[in-house]
Amino acid sequence: MAAFERQSLRAVTAEQKQQIIELGRDFPRLWAAPTTSPSKRILRLLIKDITLAKGPEPKQLQLHIRWQGGATVTIDVHLPPNRADALRYPPAFIDEVRTLAQSHDDREIAALLARNGKTSATGSLSPPA
Repeated sequence: MAAFERQSLRAVTAEQKQQIIELGRDFPRLWAAPTTSPSKRILRLLIKDITLAKGPEPKQLQLHIRWQGGATVTIDVHLPPNRADALRYPPAFIDEVRTLAQSHDDREIAALLARNGKTSATGSLSPPA
């Protein structure tokens, strides 16, 4: 296999090598061209394999990409929170509401929070009716 690769590499002319280098420089235009076959085909030529691993933190993944040339790259991907986590109030906010609840009713608490620019988990500023 190695002998075949060495023989194949020798078969590339200087002109062909220059054309390949120019294609690499012009990759964004090549990628976006309507005549380019689906992007997945290009990626399959460049990427040998991808391993997906759970990251060290919650909602984090690590993509280990091994390129055809043997180089490897690790990319950390942070996943968005699920809907329940996105709507969950932080502990400091809950503590503030509990403190206010000792001397204010719901409407007053909502008005005080709105006055201080604090919103509901969905972004609402208005106190309940």
